[in-house]
Amino acid sequence: MGVFMAMDESLNRLLARNPRPEFLEKPFEWGEEWGTLRNMQYASLGVYFGGLFLGEDDVRVTGRLMGEALILAGLPAITLQYGLGRSRPYSGKGASDYNYFEWRNEYQSLPSGHTTVAFAISTVLAKRIDRIWVSVPLYATAGLTAISLGWNDQHWPS
Repeated sequence: MGVFMAMDESLNRLLARNPRPEFLEKPFEWGEEWGTLRNMQYASLGVYFGGLFLGEDDVRVTGRLMGEALILAGLPAITLQYGLGRSRPYSGKGASDYNYFEWRNEYQSLPSGHTTVAFAISTVLAKRIDRIWVSVPLYATAGLTAISLGWNDQHWPS
């Protein structure tokens, strides 16, 4: 990780100089939406209550596990974001600028909350569904979340 962090500024400049191809616009938008906390909260509640309504215990448990994953992954991520206070690329302050215990969004770059949410939900669904043809797209979408945030100057590549 430290090696990648040392390359953050040069990789960020490379991404910033090269506009993303138009054919990637929609997939990157989808990746960002997949990592949005509110969307995944609604999704977990929908799956939970859908399973309850349909009498499908496996579906209900999946919804509960999705909610638990958001809490168990999200709390440490939020704590680290506020505690470390790493600046975002768009701030112009550089990859090594840390302002510990900072509450402004400009200093919440490490770790990525969107990427944390995306991988937490993808992992629960991949484990519950347990089919490779479902797991690969789930994890690819979570990876797309991370890449899109770097390309949009929200997070450093590392």
